[in-house]
Amino acid sequence: MTTKTSISFGKNLSKVMKIRNLRIQDVAEMAQVSKSVVHAWTTGTSPRDLLAVRRLSDALQIPFSELVFGETELVGIEMMSVDDVPFFDGYCRLRIERVIPKNKL
Repeated sequence: MTTKTSISFGKNLSKVMKIRNLRIQDVAEMAQVSKSVVHAWTTGTSPRDLLAVRRLSDALQIPFSELVFGETELVGIEMMSVDDVPFFDGYCRLRIERVIPKNKL
């Protein structure tokens, strides 16, 4: 059965594999599952063994929710008012984007 969650997970996993140059065999070893299970995940099959997905997220050092749902966790980010920035005077647009993948830092 293909659901929105499984589609997100498959796309997220495929993207991580491409960025980190991981093979299906590599991911299978990290998650302690067969290569056929990883192949099924990347083609949209819902993961049945969430402990395997947890092992994979731990091995990849990616939060579980980010791997499964594509949700990034904002942990340890301190909020700051624009008024606290001494050189700010007027309107601005702030855009934050990752220019270096997390695994390359």
